[in-house]
Amino acid sequence: MAETASQALPLDGPLFDDSAPSVRPPQGTVTPHGTLAVYEPGSGKLVGEVRVSTPAQVREAAASARLAQMEWSGRPLRDREAILLAFKQLLLDRAEEVGDLIVRENGKTKNEALFMEVLPVADLTHYFAKHARKILRDEKLPLHMFP
Repeated sequence: MAETASQALPLDGPLFDDSAPSVRPPQGTVTPHGTLAVYEPGSGKLVGEVRVSTPAQVREAAASARLAQMEWSGRPLRDREAILLAFKQLLLDRAEEVGDLIVRENGKTKNEALFMEVLPVADLTHYFAKHARKILRDEKLPLHMFP
């Protein structure tokens, strides 16, 4: 049985899952316990640390993402729409928190974080959820340039 949108998305808890795969930074100071410190650009204060992945962990994450995409593509469109709309609502419900994190990590103003990042993502998520059937439908393409 297909899981519901509320089962597919965590509705509370931290914005970051420390067990989730990450990517290796090109350069940076890696701590002895394998993390990279993230600092606020405006104040230099520590925001937090992110785990640095090994090449093997990156390959594993890519393989996992391929499997997840195959599972996702096998779901009925109505289920995918429900999950996307639940994500959009969750993002809007936590917009202040996400905006604050963007401010801390990037040094943007709160308005810029909300109006240039959070709200456009919510809007695009809504658009693609509502237009998925049209976007993903089969389309006949002509073989010749001239009819």
